Amino acid sequence: MSTQRYSGKPLHCAVATILLLWSLSSALAASSLDREAEDLEILLAPGDTVKFDILDDEKDPIDLMISDSGEIQAPFVGGVKISGLTLRAALQKVTQRYIESEIFRKPRIGLSVAEYRPVFVIGDVQSPGSYSYQPKLTIEKAIGLAGGQITSKPAEDPFLQRARVRGQLSSLKANIIAEAIAYARVTAQLENRVEILDSDIPAMARPYMDESLVNLYREIELKILRADVKGFVEQRENLKEGLKEAELSLDLFNKLYGKLEKAIEFTKADLDRAKGLQERGIQTLSNVSNIERQLTNEEARMLQVLTMISDERRGVGQQKRELSSLEQTRKMRLLDELQKRNTSLATIIFERRTAEEQLVLLSTMSEEELKDNKQVTLEFMVRRDNGRETNIFRGNTDTLLEPGDVVMVRMLREGESSGFSKLGNTLSQSDNAKDKTTEVNSKLAISSSAK
Repeated sequence: MSTQRYSGKPLHCAVATILLLWSLSSALAASSLDREAEDLEILLAPGDTVKFDILDDEKDPIDLMISDSGEIQAPFVGGVKISGLTLRAALQKVTQRYIESEIFRKPRIGLSVAEYRPVFVIGDVQSPGSYSYQPKLTIEKAIGLAGGQITSKPAEDPFLQRARVRGQLSSLKANIIAEAIAYARVTAQLENRVEILDSDIPAMARPYMDESLVNLYREIELKILRADVKGFVEQRENLKEGLKEAELSLDLFNKLYGKLEKAIEFTKADLDRAKGLQERGIQTLSNVSNIERQLTNEEARMLQVLTMISDERRGVGQQKRELSSLEQTRKMRLLDELQKRNTSLATIIFERRTAEEQLVLLSTMSEEELKDNKQVTLEFMVRRDNGRETNIFRGNTDTLLEPGDVVMVRMLREGESSGFSKLGNTLSQSDNAKDKTTEVNSKLAISSSAK
């Protein structure tokens, strides 16, 4: 069945129990999450975040989000497509990529699930929004996370409710623009540009752009962009100049070493001649000793120069490492910020869609219907996107959810027919319109943090 009967009074104790149990389950270790994911054969998909660790170094693990193209940006090897794979298969593929790239002979890589795509609970619940996914999450548990079904508190006037939701839509639109321009600024930083292009704005945010607000936020982000690029270029040029000086010094020491080699050759030749003359009685022994001392001093000087050459080589290597570290550290910092901006942007867009869907519901409900909360039937619809198509189907309290699912909860009064047919068509049309503007982003994808 697709419906569930509830009594007139809200089940506050049941909801509190569900919330307590869920908070305890959220504290489980990542290894437990990974094990359950393998047992349920949960496939990784764009928007999921994995924790990546090279076990042979001392660096902390990093979080990598699966992009819209199904890839993660693994250190040193770049994009590796793991979408559609189990965690174990993804680990094998990443390890094989390191072997093929000859980065490590026997790589020891750690890969675990940091966070799945959230599930979204909307409709007639206390706290509509996004919630962290955990294996074996059912519709009943998801409703518990959202605070349970709406209660029979005094209903707000339907006109005021619609006005409030419209105000929320305007606020969310401003937040979308702010995050989109910040995302565009980080994109420009990665390319060391001092201008923000319209093409830097993510495609999923472009339908919400308002010229006046865009110009306002762009001006602020341009100041941040230019200050960062200027500072980075100055640091990089200073390191390049230091590297150039170190290489010049090394070249001079190499030339000095070459001259010392020739001088030693001449001194050895003089010593051989002096010894020959001394044996014939033409040269004195003291003269031979003086030449031997000169040869010893020159050889000692050569050893000193070799030591200096070794020091200069280490200095050149250190300068190169610092230059590489500056560029790599900045790139990783910007990619991390880009990831967070994309996550925040996607979350706000989903919140706006939720508000839009609430407005659709409110437009079909009268004041009497909002106040009538005595005997109701809950009806559930699940919208699931597998990356190729979107499926909408009815569920029940025991239906297992998957990462990224959207659960719509509808309260039906006695004699009221289901409104999901009309609503399902509206949601499908809305999704199709959004899909036409979806950008294939090879760096990052959608994720959300739990409320």
